[in-house]
Amino acid sequence: TWLKYVESYLSDKDFAEYLADAYVSEEMPNLNPNIKPTEIVKWFKRADKRILMDDEEYDKWSNLSDTVTVYRGVSHNGTENGISWTTNYDTAKWFADRFSTDEHRARIYQADIPKEHCLCCFDCRGEHEVIVDIKSIKDRIIQIS
Repeated sequence: TWLKYVESYLSDKDFAEYLADAYVSEEMPNLNPNIKPTEIVKWFKRADKRILMDDEEYDKWSNLSDTVTVYRGVSHNGTENGISWTTNYDTAKWFADRFSTDEHRARIYQADIPKEHCLCCFDCRGEHEVIVDIKSIKDRIIQIS
């Protein structure tokens, strides 16, 4: 939320650094009631990729194949419409299962998307996270569990 109000006052460098830090520090950034995912996508499109990601993440992002398979694990109250996905099925399964119960079934989604819809990669938490332009891939999402 803070970034929403100060972005116009920040240099490009500061904006990219704060965006990366805020995003990976937030527990559920897709569910922030003060910022729509479309606004966050706009920020990731604007941010300087060399500053947004560390060298390893930038190399991974730069070397993604033309089509990227991504997964999203959600618990019973989650949605496939989030912008945080992973290239690792086991990571998606962990996210799906972490709040699930016998009463509340978790789901895992998969999408094969063009590289251009992958806005950046974060791996600082070992999640193989890919931020995607969800609006551009809605028709590619399938539920696999």
